Amino acid sequence: MPKNEYDPYLNTAKRSLQTQQDKKRKKDFISNHQKSKSFFQKDIDLNNYINLSHRFGQLLVISLIITIPYTIGTLFFLLISLTNYKNYQNLEVNSYLLKWTIGYEIIASILLFMIFKSAIYFKNNDETQIKT
Repeated sequence: MPKNEYDPYLNTAKRSLQTQQDKKRKKDFISNHQKSKSFFQKDIDLNNYINLSHRFGQLLVISLIITIPYTIGTLFFLLISLTNYKNYQNLEVNSYLLKWTIGYEIIASILLFMIFKSAIYFKNNDETQIKT
């Protein structure tokens, strides 16, 4: 018999096995996603929020880590200079690392506050999940 000949029994068996595997995968997926997890056990995947290639995503994250805290630190020092210019003149704020560190601390405190707030308002919605 040639290898390329159509065999309906073999195709039926393959289809049946594939259907069983699909059902098992679907069941596992549903059971894994319907388990109620506490707030700190939730998985966070940035690919769900940002759809970028791996290399471009890494470059973007590195550049954002460098520029955003520096910009916020600079704005913080500008805010200080607007409120009290004499105190601002006494500070040596020409240092990149000083501005970056201040900006980093501001961002970190905001993020911690947001995490704390979402942890307080988090609740498991077991009754709203679909049971199969």
